[in-house]
This record gives sequence, structure tokens and C-alpha cells, in this order.
Amino acid sequence: MYELVYASEAVAGLTQNDIEDILSCANARNPALGITGLMIFDGKRFLQLLEGPFDSVETIFASIERDPRHTDIIRYYGQNVATRSFDSWSMGFKSVDSAKAYEEVARMEGRSLNLSAADLPSMGGRLLRLLHDADE
Repeated sequence: MYELVYASEAVAGLTQNDIEDILSCANARNPALGITGLMIFDGKRFLQLLEGPFDSVETIFASIERDPRHTDIIRYYGQNVATRSFDSWSMGFKSVDSAKAYEEVARMEGRSLNLSAADLPSMGGRLLRLLHDADE
């Protein structure tokens, strides 16, 4: 099992229809590739965790890098993991409060782009906490 986390900036003028299209495409494509994950969006920035077979995750990430709906893509890490964090979501989505999302991203940006398992023992857990905090 391979896990990849990245962040990016939404382009100016991104609409709710654009977000729905991104999610629709992901939910149609990801199950056949064995991909699960979570995308968090705060109105300006995406933070996404993808998990699945290495080749599938890297293929999806390559298509994300070519997507014109966002820019300034930062790959935080990609590493093998023992289990999935989001095994029931072909692509979970949550719109969150900007302050909480930026706080999480800021913690990540203080580190190198090639993080080790010791640096981020449970990115899935951190994202789940972010979701929980956003619902409070």
C-alpha cells in the first residue's frame, strides 16, 4: 500500500461545479484503480491524501499535476504504509475552515518535501483530526 500527500492552490474563478466535476471523476475512476483517499478544500487550497497501489497512485498524481484547475502543487511525501486510512472512500471530500486547513498545511510546510515515516507517522490520522475539528 502506497500513500501520497500533496497540497495545491485553486486557480482564480474555481467554481462549485469544478469541485463537483473533480469529485465525480475521482469517484468514477478511483475504484477500478484501487485508489482511496481524502481531499480537503478550504476555498483556496487543496490538501489531498491518495492511497493504493504505487503505480495507480503515481498515475493519478501525474494527472493531477496536469489539471489546469490548480497550481503551485507541493508534494509532501509518498511512502509505503501498512494499511489504508480511508478504505471506504474512493475520494472523501470536506470543505473546511481556512484557518484550520492553513494551520495543518503550515505545519507540513515547515518540513522537507521528502518526509519519512518518522516525520509523519499517521498523515491519515492528522487529516481525520482536521476533519473532526472542522465539524466542531
